[in-house]
Amino acid sequence: MPQPTTHKTSVAALAFDLLPGAGGVVTEAHLLPPGPFRAVDGRPEECSAWQLDAAIAARVVRLAASRKTDILIDFEHQSLRARQNGQRAEAAGWIPRSMEWRDGSGLYATGIAWVGDTAELIAQKKYRYISSVFLYDADSGEVLEIISVALTNTPALDGLEALADLARTFSVSSTHMEADMADEKQVAALTVE
Repeated sequence: MPQPTTHKTSVAALAFDLLPGAGGVVTEAHLLPPGPFRAVDGRPEECSAWQLDAAIAARVVRLAASRKTDILIDFEHQSLRARQNGQRAEAAGWIPRSMEWRDGSGLYATGIAWVGDTAELIAQKKYRYISSVFLYDADSGEVLEIISVALTNTPALDGLEALADLARTFSVSSTHMEADMADEKQVAALTVE
């Protein structure tokens, strides 16, 4: 029986400005740009660049659609910090496993459902950025999966420690790869304008 392909898997977070739609309510968000792309500070270090194109995005979209649970949007990556700081990780919103590739722009979440007063916080610019946490192949830079998304006002390197914790504890399994984040972990938090 063939063994699953094993990849060195890493985690990164990438932030984009939120742009309110009709009536000031955002229902979609730009998650990742087309690749190759790098952080303004030069990351990633373990590969030449992160890679995302239509074919890679199609796999990411299929994987998201196959999930049984919606993708969490939290505040300030609190879902990654909850174990360390003991605070609740409340949902700001949910992505109903729906993403799409847009040629020339990249990967987008669609059909976002905001929780409570989150849409108002965005319209008032009390939260301005969205930051995607994603797994990527540390050798090729290929984006593998969107893990979660956060509303944030500090999208640069804040949360790096929380992402490192995620890398130590998160285990990834799919039909094309199986990896343990405890091995060969690399973590990045990015800002793109």
